[in-house]
Amino acid sequence: MSYTLSTEEHNELIHILRVLKKQVEEMLKFSSDILLIWQKNEITDWLNFIVEHADIEELKSLEKEVNKMFFEKFNVRIESSNLDNVRLETFEQFICRLHEILH
Repeated sequence: MSYTLSTEEHNELIHILRVLKKQVEEMLKFSSDILLIWQKNEITDWLNFIVEHADIEELKSLEKEVNKMFFEKFNVRIESSNLDNVRLETFEQFICRLHEILH
């Protein structure tokens, strides 16, 4: 039997990723740091995936990928700005919320 996210949960995760993407795009207006470019590309891929998938088992694979990328690559300060702090907070919010919903 396959379990799926509720519409509310699905929309919440999509919303958080969209906010995160906008934050990274805003930062890219002032910085050309390669980590931001990679992050924007990853977020776009994750957003495309999550829009198309609501199955909990499929999203568990996304959770693993997001955690890996965040803790290995993206959990660093890129800029000494408030927007960078907000970016990290939003990223952590997505990771926590995804985990809460899936487990």
